[in-house]
Amino acid sequence: MAFPPPMVGATTPAFAWTGSKLIVWGGMGLHTETGSCTPCGGGGVFDPQMNSWRALTSLGAPIARSWNAAVWTGKYFVTWGGLFFPNPVSAADQAGAMYDPERDVWRNVSTSGQPAWRAQHVLAFTGREVLVWGGSNAENVSLRDGGRFDPVQNVWRPMSLEGAPQGCTGTASVWTGQELLVWGGATSDPTSPAIANTGAAYNPETDSWRPINDKGAPPARNNPATVWTGQEMIVYGGSAEVVDVRAYDPASDRWRSLSVQGAPGFHAQGDAVWTGSEMLLWGARDCDVGGRYDLVSDTWKPFSSMGASSPRSQHTLVWTGEALLIYGGAIGAHLTHDTTSGAIYTPSP
Repeated sequence: MAFPPPMVGATTPAFAWTGSKLIVWGGMGLHTETGSCTPCGGGGVFDPQMNSWRALTSLGAPIARSWNAAVWTGKYFVTWGGLFFPNPVSAADQAGAMYDPERDVWRNVSTSGQPAWRAQHVLAFTGREVLVWGGSNAENVSLRDGGRFDPVQNVWRPMSLEGAPQGCTGTASVWTGQELLVWGGATSDPTSPAIANTGAAYNPETDSWRPINDKGAPPARNNPATVWTGQEMIVYGGSAEVVDVRAYDPASDRWRSLSVQGAPGFHAQGDAVWTGSEMLLWGARDCDVGGRYDLVSDTWKPFSSMGASSPRSQHTLVWTGEALLIYGGAIGAHLTHDTTSGAIYTPSP
């Protein structure tokens, strides 16, 4: 993969796949030898067909931040949240933005009615609204609340908290087409912090939460690799220091165990994508090969290690429909360096 434009963060940037291109903005730079920044205020659009980047305009862009998040609406790259350095910043700067890649134009997201500012939160697009859930503030206090943003009207609406999940940061979460599933993660109780093995599903049509069945659920954890298959949410690894794979079906409200034979081992803060038939898992500080899980046969097989990227964490991972894009990340034994390198992996049949 070609190197991105200047001022694009190597770790924890906001990113989204448009269907043909990868948009990356913001993030963190850890080491000056890569020419990066702390935090970063630039962005780029990567075209995998051309193996080339172009820079996003800086005119009207939000101020630099890391641990921000983004979604693609079909027209806009919407980014909201993040951490600033130094803190604090003005309320006016605690604002999201919408980027139109066709016109190379930024548009401000309204701050009226927005939820409390945060980072490490869930951001999901329903087809009509952007959902915000959980995360933590600049003082690292977990936030057990959220909001709903309409990008067409540029307005915010509140989100019900009745029956909301305990987990706030590092949760497993997916949008199913009907519900936002949130499971596990660090809890919001500042007097007794813990890791949850419970969750809830949010329905934006009814503005309501329902509990996720905890019978057969994985042990408590945060930061697991998570994908949505179209029918089930698969949860792998995370902070529990066990190698297990579980799948949750929201239609039946049931969990089931999947095979771990041949799985790539313990991954904390692992990342995964769904190809339509396989879960591709890649990324850990000491692992330069990943794993491919076939749902139909319930079997694992490894990636080819030929030409693999260096081991890394906190990188960007997306599926294009044909290939896996790997961008950036933190490298080194203590994750003290970063890299803006990347790779394109095409799985064999």
